[in-house]
This record gives sequence, C-alpha cells and structure tokens, in this order.
Amino acid sequence: MNAIEERGTSREPATATRRIGVFGGALVAAVGTVAIAAAAALVVIPPADPTSQATIFVVSDTHFNDNGIVPEFSPANRAVIEALNGLPGHAYPPGIGGVVSTPRGVLVLGDLTDGGKPVQWRGRWFWRGGFDLRYPRNGAPGAADRVWWPVFALPGNHDQASERTFVIEALTERYGGRRYSLDCGPIQLLVVGCYADAEARVWLAEELALAPSGRPVVLFQHYSFPGSEFGGDDERWWTAQEQQQLESVIDRRHVVAIFHGHSHGPESYRWTGLPVLNPGSAEHNRTLAVVRASDVRIDVAWYQVEADTSGHWTGGAWVKHESFPIAPGD
Repeated sequence: MNAIEERGTSREPATATRRIGVFGGALVAAVGTVAIAAAAALVVIPPADPTSQATIFVVSDTHFNDNGIVPEFSPANRAVIEALNGLPGHAYPPGIGGVVSTPRGVLVLGDLTDGGKPVQWRGRWFWRGGFDLRYPRNGAPGAADRVWWPVFALPGNHDQASERTFVIEALTERYGGRRYSLDCGPIQLLVVGCYADAEARVWLAEELALAPSGRPVVLFQHYSFPGSEFGGDDERWWTAQEQQQLESVIDRRHVVAIFHGHSHGPESYRWTGLPVLNPGSAEHNRTLAVVRASDVRIDVAWYQVEADTSGHWTGGAWVKHESFPIAPGD
C-alpha cells in the first residue's frame, strides 16, 4: 500500500530524526478511501490514483483570528475547506487533463494563525475551535467545516508574532519535530519550516544525503524567494546570505521544486533555475493549489474558490496551471 511515511526532527539538535514506518496493516477506522493507522497516529491513505502518481493539496496563510474571546471562522476559510473536501473527482483544466484524485494529504505553508495566540490555534470550546480543529492532524473524514485529509503544516511569521512560541510548540508536538520529511510515493517532501535558517540547512543537507540517487525532492517553507511578483523575500524576512547558503546546500540531483506561502499571491517563477510555486492565501484570496506528481513530471493547478456570503463553496475556476518534468541527475 502506498502512503505518506513521515520522518521528523524530535529534539535538538535540529538534525536529530525519528523514523516511522508505513502502517499499511493496522487500520482502526475507514471512511471511503481514507484510513487511519493505529500506530503513531500516522494517517495512511490508499491512493485513488495509480501507484506511480501522488496527489497533494497545498494551501497557505489561513490566518485564523479571534475576537478576543473565541476564534473566528471566516467565510473564506470555510469555503476553502469545503473546496478541499469536494475537489476530488473534478476535472483538471484541459492543459493538464484527467480528474483530481483523492489527495494523500494537505500541506499548509504557514501563517496558520494571525497572531500566534493559543485561542487562534485551539479555541476555547470544541465547536469554536481554531486552526487545530479545522485542519486536524489526521483529517476528519466526513466532518462538516473540517478538512477530511491528513494535514501537514509549518509555521509562518504571524504564528510567532510578539515572540509567541505557542504555535511552534504545538506543531512540534503534532509532528514530532520542527521540520520533517514525508515519503509521498514518487516524490519526497521536505517540510523545512518558516525558512531555511542555519539549523534547517543542516537538517536539509542530511535529508538530501539520505535520499536515494535520483529521488525527486520538493521543499516547502513559508517565506518567498527572489523573483516573487508579490515580494516577501527581502532582508526583513531572510537575508541574501541565507538564501545563498540554501542554494549551496541544495543538491540538484534531488530537489526539483519549492513551494512557499507568505506573499499571498498565487504564482510560479524560477529561483536559481528551480520552479518556485505559491498557492496563494486561503484567507485573503481563497486560492489553493492541486499537485499531481509522477515519476516523470509534476502538474500544478491553481484553483480560485467561489463562495456565498456565508462562506459556503459554490464553485470555482482553475486560474492557472503549470507542468514541468522531473529530471534529477544521478
């Protein structure tokens, strides 16, 4: 059974890793094609797509807020969650072809909360929960106003506002480390964190060294890269020296693409020759990206969610798409 296999950092130094097997046989609950594994709370999804393909959904900048007492569940976030749950089975744009398969998971690329407050993360009551309720670690198959698929998230700058550490600590507990690796069928996903700081670069170098020769790797972080149409890559966030140091770490035999959030605009561009892609912001413009990967190429389609005044998904449109070959060297 193909599944996402997770390997994360569990303690300092940042290079320490934990390894979790693929739990294909210890299933305790199932709804449709989604099954929850008993061991280590690792969700295993028997994919609806061929074994040589993997589908993931990517969103960012959900910015869950609060009114001072309870978390707010904005119409935009409700509509995006309904779209995430409902998109499987819909046709891709003609330039890509086929239909959207059941995703192996949802990647959320930071600024999960607007201010890093506990109330924005976990809420005060179950029915008024924040990000942690709406985007549950293992998914909530069939539940209203909650993502059905496994969720893999990383922090953004808003999650650390006013030097708050609650969301960082909650994510570390959720995934067993501040950064982690996901085995997703034909590709490897490396969840770097807010950005590739010194500790992350050490960890990244070790993970790339572990990857088999020719194994395609995709990186995920929050901050933008030079070349972004919407900015967010300047010295306020991470320095040119840090960007150059990341470039020196990346092994082109493995890394084939980078995804980020932060700047809110759906876009694709190139940094040092690598495809860089931003799904846009769930809260600010109701966009998301659907990624279909095989062992020879990656297709990415951006979806604009339409909603009524209550925030219920009423439809949407594919606003752009891009395909690029996977050709890591040996």
